[in-house]
Amino acid sequence: MLLEALQMIFPPFLLALGVTAALVPSVIIFTTRLGIVDKPDGRRIHQTTTPRGGGIALYIGTQLGCALLFALPTFFPQSETITTQWWTRFVIGSFMIAIVGLIDDATQLKPYFKLAGQTCAALIMVFAGTRIGMIFGTDLPPTLDILCTVAWFLFVTNIFNLIDGLDGLATGLAAISSLGLAGTLVYRDLPFEALLCVAFIGACIGFLRFNLHPARIFLGDTGSNFIGFFLAALTVETGSKGSTVAYIAVPLLALGIPILDTLLAIWRRSARVALAFLLSEVPSRGLMSADLEHLHHRLVKLGISHRNVVAFLYLANANLVLIGLLTLPYQKQAFTIILSTLFLGCLILLRYVPLIELWDTGLAVIHGLARPTRPGVTLAAYSLLDLIALVATLFAVVEVDSTLYFQGWLHASLHWCFAPFVSLLLAEIISRRQGLHGVFRLRVLTVALALSGVLNFLYSWTVEQGETQTLLRQALLYFALSNAFVITTRTVPEVVREIMERRGLLNWVPNSAKS
Repeated sequence: MLLEALQMIFPPFLLALGVTAALVPSVIIFTTRLGIVDKPDGRRIHQTTTPRGGGIALYIGTQLGCALLFALPTFFPQSETITTQWWTRFVIGSFMIAIVGLIDDATQLKPYFKLAGQTCAALIMVFAGTRIGMIFGTDLPPTLDILCTVAWFLFVTNIFNLIDGLDGLATGLAAISSLGLAGTLVYRDLPFEALLCVAFIGACIGFLRFNLHPARIFLGDTGSNFIGFFLAALTVETGSKGSTVAYIAVPLLALGIPILDTLLAIWRRSARVALAFLLSEVPSRGLMSADLEHLHHRLVKLGISHRNVVAFLYLANANLVLIGLLTLPYQKQAFTIILSTLFLGCLILLRYVPLIELWDTGLAVIHGLARPTRPGVTLAAYSLLDLIALVATLFAVVEVDSTLYFQGWLHASLHWCFAPFVSLLLAEIISRRQGLHGVFRLRVLTVALALSGVLNFLYSWTVEQGETQTLLRQALLYFALSNAFVITTRTVPEVVREIMERRGLLNWVPNSAKS
């Protein structure tokens, strides 16, 4: 059994590895002569001019390794979904994504042009039949299905583009992620799909010989785009066959480090754009602008060597892959395993990672909520905080008085949260028009909550016809807790802002946030 498995694994693996490794020297000469090179600058870590576009070799090696599987149908097990027709469509889509990447490597395309090219490549796959289809066993409406599939292609394609900041990092993470997907597919009895991953791993390893620090050639957008596109296509095509938590979670965990880095980048850049908007300033960087604050950049800034940072991120992603694979034989406990992993990950993040993101977000919130220059934005922000506070109040009341739960959560939310939300919104508008601040403003909000509490009580008493004593107890409890939560959301930002102003911290930026 093991011998048969090895006989199937080695041919596509060795072919992809050998072709890629043999092509890289020629690609180095080709890209250097055409001037497709990375020159050292303020946001580059490397110190020497290095050719890019190495993804050409990775692309050809992967395609030939996978083509072998289709060329010998009697030797390799075939798939019902990934047929020759499907692979032909994938070759066309991936060729487009590679060409867009190569043009970007040569000319530095504007982000929106690059995104348009990636979208076209994703649409080729979507309209050829590659779609998510369902999530947790629930069929998606056709339009939503198309949007979700295109979004997944764009997301996975770009997470490898963003993580490609150190020699060998994106290529190695791609190989580890693909190894995790291969293990999942073998467990699900999809051997042909797993062999596609094996061929891809072989191409990645063949390229790593030239890409590890100090790199002789970079992937470039040609390679990082293709890596993401390959993994996106494979996860979509195979994911529709599995609707359990484990089957959906494994690809997410396998792509864990690139996904985490991308989410932090989106959070960080969005907070800075929002802060500039609130201060009526022109943002120094847009959402699509590159920076030197990715996970690998921060680890290098801590004094860790280039190779050790790459090795550490390899190990972190490998651990996430193992956790994902652990959910397969223990599917009943999969949700618990995933939640425990997320909880542990959040603890690590809050302790070590997101100082920059938290700082920029905090500044945006403080500037946005305390006497800002854009009242409309602030009103929307306060309304969102009010809604969160009211829903939190409902949870708290249910914990204290479980008789509230008999109505059902949807009914209870509409019943207990709608009137206070509208009352607070009107009270906020009145306070602003009257120029009320401080204690006077808080009084108006308290009165609004009290009136909404009376309305809720009368509605329950007349329509629901509940017991008077129980309804009165619930109304008073909801009023007391909601008043405490809402007043807290209004006062804390102002108190924090005042303290920061006195200590001169509003204009101070932590060293780790300086680029």
